[in-house]
Amino acid sequence: MMGSRSGSVDPGLLLHLLTSNAYQAAELDSILNTASGLKGVSQVSEDIRDVIAAAAGGAVQSQLALDMYAHRLSAGIAAMAAAAGGIDALAFTAGRAALRLRARARLCAARISRIALAVPENNSADDREISSPQSQCAS
Repeated sequence: MMGSRSGSVDPGLLLHLLTSNAYQAAELDSILNTASGLKGVSQVSEDIRDVIAAAAGGAVQSQLALDMYAHRLSAGIAAMAAAAGGIDALAFTAGRAALRLRARARLCAARISRIALAVPENNSADDREISSPQSQCAS
């Protein structure tokens, strides 16, 4: 799941939509590349900050988009950890840093990451380590 792109999609679905004449190739291309991801699910924006704000205001679709985004990130972290035999550190950069307290805490709570967050540090906008001394790896 990306800002406005779909991310991974079952190729069988795409073939079905094309062969059933539900969509033409150009329409499907537009949907998958400009109207999907955070933007498509939230129906608000491809900017995660806007989606977070909308979810905080009670927008159900924005909350769903955040839940899906966090799930996909967690799955990606787990896949990389499995391939690497675990992780020693997890860095939140660029747009991911915008996730801030709640979403980072949710991602780090996944058993695969072994990260325990220090709340005051996690709530900071500064570049810093946000894992607690009890954490099994750094963040």
